Amino acid sequence: RWQPWNPTIEIVFRKIEKPIAMYAKKVDLAMPAFEVPVGFDLVIGEWVAPYGKGKTSDLVFTAHLQQRSKKDYDYELAVTFSNAEDGLQPFEAPPFYGSELKSPRLAPENGYLPEWKQWRKRAPGKAEASNVSESRNYLFRVRTVLDDKGKLVSALYGKIYGDFLRFTYYLNSTANDRNIEFDPKQSLYEGLRETERVREP
Repeated sequence: RWQPWNPTIEIVFRKIEKPIAMYAKKVDLAMPAFEVPVGFDLVIGEWVAPYGKGKTSDLVFTAHLQQRSKKDYDYELAVTFSNAEDGLQPFEAPPFYGSELKSPRLAPENGYLPEWKQWRKRAPGKAEASNVSESRNYLFRVRTVLDDKGKLVSALYGKIYGDFLRFTYYLNSTANDRNIEFDPKQSLYEGLRETERVREP
């Protein structure tokens, strides 16, 4: 029973403003190789050759593993990019409550980090330690083109819900458009498996 009885509860909804078509896909990736950079193509949605059909290394993953036993290991995943001024920005948003639109509507103009490192480690007799977070998400810029003076000419913007390497990504295919409010009815992918389809904006 509510105390006091018959309360007034305020609920705030985020306004739907300008949802757009985007490349949106859920992925659960396993590194195809260790100790070497492996590119992932956000448009094709696959690892770059020779590990998949991708052509452009939008995200570059380099995994390092020292495994002494099942309960004694050091693992690091470095996320880098192919172009100057490409990068990401982490942001926090709870995964299981709040608005379905967890990100800002616009990706920022600057402030992108060129590298992000994720790690896990464990020693005998101890629990695993990690910097992976359920609440961490990312905004990103890729395929950046600069002029001869270093000024931004064009770039693609997007967002990632979840931490690497199991995450959902969204890519706006229009150059220089920072809008990242996705319309779930307008995915630019066709023929995705049920586990790959995205229903959140």
